[in-house]
Amino acid sequence: SVTANPIIGEGASIDKHFIPDYKVIRDSLEKEYPLNDAVRMWCAPFAGRINIQSTIKKLSNQGDGIIYSIQHEGDGFMVRDSLLQAGSKTNNLNCNVKVGDRIFFRLQSRYNGEDDRVLWNPIITYTSLPVGKDRYLSEDLKTYSSKADYIEGENNVAIFNRTGKVTLHAPYMKGKTSDDVTLIVTRLDHHGETIVKRLILPADSIVNGSYDYTGNIDEKDSVSFFFEIKTTSPLDWTKVQWAGNYFYETDQDRVRFVASRRMFNKPVSIAERKDLKQEATVRSRKYRPTLSIVPMLSVVRKDNRNDIDTATVYLTLHDKDGTPVLHHTCRLNASNTLKPDTITITDTTLIKRLSLGKITATFAIENELASVRQAKVNFLRDSLSYQSATSMVVTGEQRVLVDTLEACVFSGYNSIDYGRLYRGWGQFAYNGNKAYASQPIEVSALTIDRDKYKNIAEHYKSTHDGKQLAKSLTPVNEQRFFVMGYDTNKRMYIGGSEHVFISLDTICSSRIGEDAIIIDSVHYAKNAGELSAPVLMSESKSNGYGVSGGISYA
Repeated sequence: SVTANPIIGEGASIDKHFIPDYKVIRDSLEKEYPLNDAVRMWCAPFAGRINIQSTIKKLSNQGDGIIYSIQHEGDGFMVRDSLLQAGSKTNNLNCNVKVGDRIFFRLQSRYNGEDDRVLWNPIITYTSLPVGKDRYLSEDLKTYSSKADYIEGENNVAIFNRTGKVTLHAPYMKGKTSDDVTLIVTRLDHHGETIVKRLILPADSIVNGSYDYTGNIDEKDSVSFFFEIKTTSPLDWTKVQWAGNYFYETDQDRVRFVASRRMFNKPVSIAERKDLKQEATVRSRKYRPTLSIVPMLSVVRKDNRNDIDTATVYLTLHDKDGTPVLHHTCRLNASNTLKPDTITITDTTLIKRLSLGKITATFAIENELASVRQAKVNFLRDSLSYQSATSMVVTGEQRVLVDTLEACVFSGYNSIDYGRLYRGWGQFAYNGNKAYASQPIEVSALTIDRDKYKNIAEHYKSTHDGKQLAKSLTPVNEQRFFVMGYDTNKRMYIGGSEHVFISLDTICSSRIGEDAIIIDSVHYAKNAGELSAPVLMSESKSNGYGVSGGISYA
C-alpha cells in the first residue's frame, strides 16, 4: 500500500501524479522553440500612392499550412490569409505612403514549421509621382520588384586561419553601368594592411574576369583577404557581381564569399535633368574658355546627435546618355554645408560634352541623410570687357553666374538591421509565438538596444563575469526582432534558425531550434494486474541543427 508505483488491477484509477499535464508540457516546448516568422520588407523612398501586386504560392502539401499577411507600418493588416495545402493566392492592394514607410510581407507557420516554403515575389508600383521625378538616369523609380531588384548579401572576407596551401578564385562580372566601378582586394596579416589589387572598370565597359590567388599560408601570419566594390554614385547593382570561394588543398571544402559594396541606396532628393544654357558652354570672345563649377549642398543628417564629423560627398555629372563626364570629391562640414569649393574646367572637349544634351548632377554621401535644404551646381564663366567692340584688348573681367543645375541627392543608411535596403528591399525575422501570432507586427519592437549591449560588453570586458553576461542577455527564444545574417554558401538570408530564410524568390518560416512539436500519448496495458510505466516522450522534430528537443517523463 505504500509502494511508490503499486501494481493495480484493470479498471482501477491511475494516481493523478502519474498523468502528465499535457498543457504544461506543450506550453514549455512552445516557449523553448518559438515560432519564427520570415518578413520581407520594403521601405518607401517617396511619398505617394502605391499599388501592391502579391502572389504567394505554397510549394508543398506537407505540414499544417502557412499564414501570410501584408502590413503597412503599424496600421494593422492590409490582408491576412492562409494556405493549408499547395496552391496560390493573389492580392491587389493600394495605399498611401510617406517617405520611409514600410510594407511588411510576413510569412508565419501555423503551428509546426515543417517545409513551410513559399514563392512570394511582390511588386510595388507608384501610381503617383511628379513628372520628371519618376526616373534617375536609366533607373525606373516607379516600380519595385522583390525578385528583379534582388542582390546577394555580403560576407567579404576570406580567412586563412591554419597552415597549408590555399587556392582562391573570385570571378567578377560587370555590365554597362551609370558610373565607374572599382574592385579592391586588401590583404591583412601580422605585418599590416596592403592593397594587392585595384581595378577600375569604366562605366560603359562590359567585363568578365577574375582575381585568383594560390599560396602557402602559415597560421601564425593571420592572413585575411577583403573584397570591396566601390563607386561614387548610385548604380544598378544587379549589373555588378563579385563573389568567389577558397579552399585548402588538403580538404577541398570550399568557402564562398561575396564582396562588400559602397552603396548609396537612399534617394533623398530627385531633381530633373536639364539642358544647360548656351552661355555655360559656348566658345566666344565674351567669355574665357574655362568653366567654373561650384557645388552647393546643405543637408540634415539622420543622426544629428552622433553623426557630427566632417564627411565625404561625391559629385558626379552625367551626360544625356547617363555616362559620367565629371567626378569630384567634396567635404561636408560639421555645419552640414559643403566646404567652399570651385572646380575649374579647362578641357574644351569636356565642356563640349556638357552642351550636347540634358545633364544630371548627383551628390552621394555614405552618411544617412534625413532631408536636403539645398542641392545645386552653379556654373560660372569669366566675362570679358574689351576696349571696343572690335578690339581684342581686354580691359576687365568679372566672374558671372551663367546657369544653375538642381542636383539629385542620395545617401547610405546608418543601420543595416534590415539589410542594405537596395531599391527599398530588406528583411528580418520576427517572434510570431503565442499572442504575437495573431497580432500585426509591433513596429516598436523592430529595434536593437545598442546602448544596452554596449553596456553589457563593457561590463564583461572589465569583470569577465560570465554568469552576469548570461543573465544580461535576452534568451534567443524571448527575442522579438532578429537581424537576418547572409549565408553565402546557401545564398539566403537566415533568421532564428536555418529553416527560417529569405532568398531570391523563396521565403520560409519555422520554429527556432526545432521545426515541429510532437507530444506522444501515454499507452496503458490492458491486462489485469499489469501496467506499463506511465511514460511520456515529448519531443520536437527537426531536420536541421538546433537545440535538442527531447524531454521525457518516466
